[in-house]
Amino acid sequence: MTTAPFEPERFEDAVPYYLKHRVRYSDQLIERLAIEASLSPSARVMDLGCGPGFIANAIAPFAHQVIGIDPNESMLAAAREEASSAGVSNVTYKLGSSFDLAFIDGPFQLVTMGRSFHWMDRAATLKVLDGLVAKHGLVALLWDRKPEAPENAWWETFKKICRAFEPEGDVWKEHRDNDWEPHVSLLMRSAFSDVTHIGRYAHLSWTVDDLIGLALSHSGTTSRRLGNQQDAFKRAIREALEPLANGGRLTGLVEHAATLARRPG
Repeated sequence: MTTAPFEPERFEDAVPYYLKHRVRYSDQLIERLAIEASLSPSARVMDLGCGPGFIANAIAPFAHQVIGIDPNESMLAAAREEASSAGVSNVTYKLGSSFDLAFIDGPFQLVTMGRSFHWMDRAATLKVLDGLVAKHGLVALLWDRKPEAPENAWWETFKKICRAFEPEGDVWKEHRDNDWEPHVSLLMRSAFSDVTHIGRYAHLSWTVDDLIGLALSHSGTTSRRLGNQQDAFKRAIREALEPLANGGRLTGLVEHAATLARRPG
């Protein structure tokens, strides 16, 4: 089982693209998550690998206190700015990572990880969380995906271009080339082996510029990783996708999803 190398600056130059172009989790999914976790006005929540605070700021109205943790200070600065703009006052953002949570005191009724669990030593992280999550608490992995559907055919073209420009040795190339154990398999072997799934579907649309920005928010195709290939990368996306756009936009089907893991019983 491969663990990605710890690189706190991995997304440093991706922060503005992440803020503007990453899919945000639907309000309905966040509300459902709060219900599933039995959040109350006294509940504490930790968002591990919080990035710019998409989950932490959204879940804050359902909890007493939210702590967002991320190894990148630029991401935390963006999260704090978004919290301030939204009038969210019960979220605290701290520099840190899953590799050292000794400075965090539990218990938490809910621990969330949004598109971040794959960057961690997943088995070790779950062992640490066993000591931080309340007895009847919940661990939730949030993500979004584009399922196989006619309206998502263009998405495969977009992904192929991104993969073609990923540098050799990129962690995701290695994951695709080797056996990558799904998150649910590790959850089923952990203390949190009661695993379920919730999801919401929606149609979203992007301009080609949006998709270029989205690609620049991905770890394998950040500006730093692309280097002098950045112009060629943008040109390849434009040449492939502009003919497929309808009124300048491409529409796709997206699932906003969460894998929920509890202790049995």
